[in-house]
Amino acid sequence: MLKITTNNSNSYKEIPKGATQFKCCPPIRTEENRVQLWQGLKSGIITSVVSDHSPCTPELKGLERGDFFAAWGGITSVGFGLPLLWTQADFFKITILDIVKWCCENTSKQVGLDYKKGKIAIGFDADFAIFDPDMKYKINNNRTFFKNKLTAFHDMDIKGKVVETILRGNSIYALGKGLSDIPMGNLILERRF
Repeated sequence: MLKITTNNSNSYKEIPKGATQFKCCPPIRTEENRVQLWQGLKSGIITSVVSDHSPCTPELKGLERGDFFAAWGGITSVGFGLPLLWTQADFFKITILDIVKWCCENTSKQVGLDYKKGKIAIGFDADFAIFDPDMKYKINNNRTFFKNKLTAFHDMDIKGKVVETILRGNSIYALGKGLSDIPMGNLILERRF
């Protein structure tokens, strides 16, 4: 069994043999590797934290077979990114400004969208999250807003919650109100000179 840290008190959760809900790419590594990734972020060797959000149905995970080679390699998790990082903040001595740098500023630069994304400023898209850093809760797969109710984080204690999401100045999610049903997608391309 592989052990992963599940909270900032440095306790561990064992990944049982055949628990394909934990299959992801890159795969979950050892505790030593996880700590080195944090050190890489803090030192600037690693500059961005992103997710391609590759969820799948429980059937594609093949939970009943427990075959990691046959199971889909994604984890439903994009909505947990900020709280997962924040849950580790005290232990790794990081701030919300570090997280903004890794997830917003540096990521927008990396993909060529730093002329309109990545910060709150005049002329930029008004994209941001209203975040309660003190809210504590336990992740429950059945209570997620994900289409596929299977995560690798079920029963994990977490700190911090997004209470509202703003996209180009429009509220598209609010805690207790749910999701907007108005399509808000927009094609965004890197700047062409």
